[in-house]
Amino acid sequence: MSEFSEQLGSGFSSIVPELDAWRFGGESFATCSECAMKPRTGQVLPEHRLVFKAEARCCTYHPDLPNFLAGRALRRGGIGADKIRARLEHLDTRYATGIVRPPELELEYQNLGKSSFGNAEELTCPYWISGTHNCTIYADRNAVCRTWHCKSVDGARGHSAWTALRWLLLELESELAKTVTTTDAPARDASVENWVEWYIACAERVDHLDIETLKSLRTPKLEFLIAEVAQAITLRNESLPEVVAPSVADWFVEPDGVALTAWSGYDLVDAPTWIFELLSRLDGTKTWRAAKFETEAEIGKTISDDLIHTLHRRGLLSAPEPQTGTGVQWKIHQAPGVENDHALQELAQRIIDAMHEDKNLEPPNTSS
Repeated sequence: MSEFSEQLGSGFSSIVPELDAWRFGGESFATCSECAMKPRTGQVLPEHRLVFKAEARCCTYHPDLPNFLAGRALRRGGIGADKIRARLEHLDTRYATGIVRPPELELEYQNLGKSSFGNAEELTCPYWISGTHNCTIYADRNAVCRTWHCKSVDGARGHSAWTALRWLLLELESELAKTVTTTDAPARDASVENWVEWYIACAERVDHLDIETLKSLRTPKLEFLIAEVAQAITLRNESLPEVVAPSVADWFVEPDGVALTAWSGYDLVDAPTWIFELLSRLDGTKTWRAAKFETEAEIGKTISDDLIHTLHRRGLLSAPEPQTGTGVQWKIHQAPGVENDHALQELAQRIIDAMHEDKNLEPPNTSS
């Protein structure tokens, strides 16, 4: 049984057997014990190298906790149960289906902006504590906390697979929470202990749901979300095609090379500046081996096949496919103190042109 089906209750893997079949291992680049986003002592990084400065790092987020997960954490006891009891002192967090973030915190998120994530101490999760084991409800955390990673070994495609899984698990959590919500829920102003008893009772109900009730949860919406995860995993696991094209979302010129990303500024891939010589030749029609051979002749260096495989796995190379839409712009960012390199700009422009040619997109925009 996978950790995901185990989280949702006994017998659930027989209803969604895909959860046990899918491969979702740990993300070795997103290390929590030694945070990959935390700057090292004395380390000076350019502005585009995003870091988490808050002690809680990515736990500067308040998760909503479904009733049965809250009940399981309360049932376990310890610091996590104490933290949940403290949260229940706030009346506007108590709902029959679970514990939610208070409205004022939602406003604070909006006012502080996206850059506050990982950096604003005041947004620290109420279930987090300082120390080695920072999450006090780790075994009972919700789908968002289970599936979010700052970096992915499989790059953009890995991120997409995790995101699809998150939506599926959130739907399952929601349906389970609603299924065990009966009409005898405590009043909003009931005592904390009444709410504690309620949430523990919800956990007990989920643990003892019969097979017919579980089967009824496999709704058309759930079927759709399962298919979405399966498709995302297929794309994540695809082998390197003979013909690929760049799928670079952004790049930044640095003193010693270039940092590329396929999906997020959290997940940069370092590359030499001559990488644009290679990327500009991967036009979606030429094989990557031919493009590599041409690039080797141009730069006078041997390029390892491993580099091509790494670029593909990290999502920076993908099978070419038609794109439509408007308003897409690509930019070249120079790190502060790096002298403007016009030759590099021209090479980068070649990849931009190749990516946008005949795709009904606005002309690319470059800036240094």
